[in-house]
Amino acid sequence: MKILGISSSVRKASCNNGLLMSAKYLGITSMPNVTMEIANIHELPQFNLDYYLTNRGKNDPIQTFHRQLAECDSILFAATEYPYG
Repeated sequence: MKILGISSSVRKASCNNGLLMSAKYLGITSMPNVTMEIANIHELPQFNLDYYLTNRGKNDPIQTFHRQLAECDSILFAATEYPYG
């Protein structure tokens, strides 16, 4: 089984990213036949147009994200809940 982790935060040091990294290295990958990949949504133009325009031509983050979605069996979301938001 291949799991794709998606964090709602674009900050590298966010709690959401930390939770996904912990799940990947401490829990999920210790199960047999289970792998986990974490998507980098901060590279997508919807979240960071400057990064996308600066790195255009090196790799296409949109195609990478589509490939990750197509190849995974399940998705693990790490999203912050904002009370009264």
